[in-house]
Amino acid sequence: MRGGHGDDYRHTAVDLYRQARSEAGSAWSSMPAELFAVCYWGCAIYSFVDCADPQAGMWAWDPNPAPDDDIGKALFPQSMTFGEWLVRWVEGRLHQPALVHDPDTGEWRGATDEEYAAWMAEA
Repeated sequence: MRGGHGDDYRHTAVDLYRQARSEAGSAWSSMPAELFAVCYWGCAIYSFVDCADPQAGMWAWDPNPAPDDDIGKALFPQSMTFGEWLVRWVEGRLHQPALVHDPDTGEWRGATDEEYAAWMAEA
């Protein structure tokens, strides 16, 4: 992974992991140690695999709509495993993670498959 594809700042997955462990007070310093970046989508959006989870659950980071006073809301679980994530990617059914404000609960959460389908239908 060293020397692999980088984000807008040319940070690789290894760089991001190290940065999260060394920059106290940054948004990355609150990143759980078991999360490892597997995809950079652009616009500061990332997908992570949970290396401590036997099912290898997926997490996402989307700071764009998150409230400025609570950037911790930018990190959210996704309803798939790494294996399911890879299958969706290969089949062309994987969507960029998106943080949404739930109109019913008022909470921030990841977009559902149904919301993605509705957005695609509107486009």
